[in-house]
Amino acid sequence: MKVFKYLFFFTLAALLLYCGFWLYMAQTINAEVNQFYDIDGPESGYEFYGDKTKLSGFPFTPVLSYDKGFSHGDTSIKFDTLTIETFPIFSRLVTLTINDIAIQSTSTQQLFEIDEFKTTLITPDYFPEELTQRQVSLWQKNVGAIDFKKIAINKNNMLIEASGPIGLDSNLQPSLNLNTKITDYDKLIHFMSAETSELSPFAASLALTVLNGMATTDETTGRKFVQLDIQIKNRKLIAGPIQTITIPKVTWPDKL
Repeated sequence: MKVFKYLFFFTLAALLLYCGFWLYMAQTINAEVNQFYDIDGPESGYEFYGDKTKLSGFPFTPVLSYDKGFSHGDTSIKFDTLTIETFPIFSRLVTLTINDIAIQSTSTQQLFEIDEFKTTLITPDYFPEELTQRQVSLWQKNVGAIDFKKIAINKNNMLIEASGPIGLDSNLQPSLNLNTKITDYDKLIHFMSAETSELSPFAASLALTVLNGMATTDETTGRKFVQLDIQIKNRKLIAGPIQTITIPKVTWPDKL
């Protein structure tokens, strides 16, 4: 009988400790969100379109949700909902989900739209304190890349699944090396030729021919897919044997 009594009190104490820890963590994270939303973000040039978020999910995995989007410099990122799920104390594993995304740059007049983006990643040791050339350069030398365990991008029923590092090269330009599986890849070629004009009709036709030669048909769904490496090198997006769009140059300010 005493064993069950001790077990009961031990379980009760553990639950109370867990609840106390969870609520303390929520208070800490909410305070950091308030600091960034009200002070640090605007001072760094961010404009927020949605209302301030608060942590939810008790007693399970903590979840931060944010709506509408934000802008920084000449780039605006609008979306329906963004959610972040993680236990920041126990793990550096984070799951990020964003729905109905529209990324637009006023300097290049380019608009990229995605139906859904979802990724699971390992957060790096730290992020730059400010997005200045000095701070970003230090981050690139000490960290350099973020390890993405899984990436899933859905656009017009085209599905891209990938994993690998994404970061910055020695010139502080975007760099990535992903192992990918692309389903209904013809939609990707159409996007690069018709929507971005980065591929000429001839190049698009050639790329589609190459990918058709590499493709496999899923026996369950009947949809074609290709598996290939996708890289960004010297501001060029390279998909397997195909060099596609040019990535806009990123210029980091000396100070904010």
